[in-house]
Amino acid sequence: MITRPHVVLVRPAALTTVLKPSTVVTPPIGVAYLAGALQAAGARVTVVDAVGEAPQLVRRLAQMEYRAALAIGLSVDETVAQVPRDADLIGVSSMFSSSWPHDRRLIDALRRRFPTIPIVVGGEHATACWDYVLRTCPSVTACVLGEGEDTLVALWRALAEQQPWKDIAGLALRRGAELHLTPRRARLDDLEAIARPAWSLLPIEAYLSNRLGHGTSRERTMPLLATRGCPYTCSFCSSPQMWTTRWKAREPSALVDEMADYVAAHDVTNFDLYDLTTIVDRRWTLAFAAELIARKLGVTYQLASGSRTEAIDDEVALQLARSGCTHITFAPESGSEEAIARHRKRVRLAHMESALRACTQHGITVSLNFILFPDDTIQDVLATWQFALRCGSAGAADMSYFPYLPYPGSALYESLRTAGRLPPLSDAFLAELLDQFDLTRSHSYNARFSDWVIQSLRLSVVGSFVTASLLNEPRKLTRMVTNLGRGRPATRLEKNAGDVARRLGAVWRSNRGDAGARPGGSARA
Repeated sequence: MITRPHVVLVRPAALTTVLKPSTVVTPPIGVAYLAGALQAAGARVTVVDAVGEAPQLVRRLAQMEYRAALAIGLSVDETVAQVPRDADLIGVSSMFSSSWPHDRRLIDALRRRFPTIPIVVGGEHATACWDYVLRTCPSVTACVLGEGEDTLVALWRALAEQQPWKDIAGLALRRGAELHLTPRRARLDDLEAIARPAWSLLPIEAYLSNRLGHGTSRERTMPLLATRGCPYTCSFCSSPQMWTTRWKAREPSALVDEMADYVAAHDVTNFDLYDLTTIVDRRWTLAFAAELIARKLGVTYQLASGSRTEAIDDEVALQLARSGCTHITFAPESGSEEAIARHRKRVRLAHMESALRACTQHGITVSLNFILFPDDTIQDVLATWQFALRCGSAGAADMSYFPYLPYPGSALYESLRTAGRLPPLSDAFLAELLDQFDLTRSHSYNARFSDWVIQSLRLSVVGSFVTASLLNEPRKLTRMVTNLGRGRPATRLEKNAGDVARRLGAVWRSNRGDAGARPGGSARA
């Protein structure tokens, strides 16, 4: 009997492309929460964060599934070498389906080094594609589905007591030749009872000192979860399967306590809220802002993942700004009322414009997210174009317009797959998903538009938005150049431009052979 099993949690390298205008190097708050839960239960825990150990190391992948992918962080061999030899249970985080072919190589390498100990996989991808993971990767012992804290602690206890896993809720595993799902585990009810993220087990200073985070700030930034879940059922989102539709918010006082502790312990000056949707309840939002104002922490925070706008009016926007909110991302997804209805987005565009004006009038920078859906018509695209321009006139700082990403676990993905409009699930298909956000290589899943057409539409919409914004306020261009030169972006566009420039520099140095780099090798970014 193992009296106190040693659990090792592994976060693989992050994958991206050179021209992907989005952030991938962020502290892994999910892994930190899992480590905190295990630590609170009494487990010995080690975390191997391949990104945090080398956040400036950019590698060109030489894998057949990927055409031009970059990996940021330690290589597979370097990651495996950091796993302690006395590990009794290894948990691997697999968040993005596009990274699965690379994550599987890491898991197979772990299995070669640890041929007998259990290896479990958790995260968004493992929850959505547990059957594919188990069928195609014999190295995986089980998948942890959905919210993972209690399930992982239960696995640790079962290992200590030499008990079988077949009755532990929240798992997908093998029973002989068959795949088996245990009962779904209930969502955690008391958010204040959840142990805080165990940041002491991760190289958090590497993120802080390099000013790395999800939002636009280049300050010392910590990630934060104020809420869990989302009450909405958008067709293109896998949240209902991962989190269900239950939305729960933390007590504002406890949340600000955590922020204050990070300020004291890590000299933090900014926070990125990683919530699926922070702003749902108007009263909670005002209470959180009031708590921050009263505590006078002197910090800023950002809602960079996307936020609902139903609860935002002039009073809410004012209090958000007074409490330190500097940036919010709105996610209308479309400017077409018909497309919004088809995909169950449940957003009122007129109110979103009003919320946008309120935020910008109080000094909060607003970004917009749009999707070119697989059933969009040219009328839907034109409506999105017109709405984006109106939002630009209302003060929106920037926008993104990405072709639809067929993410496993979403209702729209399942309907397209049933209709035969998506290829069979394979490593090649999953790797291709990485291209969807790249500025030059996106694939069209819309029968009306070819790859070339969606690229043209995308660049036309975003280009006209930027042009109109600059014509409306010519000083923006000067500010943008100045901010980029200082390395202090104020908008998402500026931050993304800086990220892409650094990746281009890394690839250029790699091509020259600097720092010992070679094809399939690495270069410092």
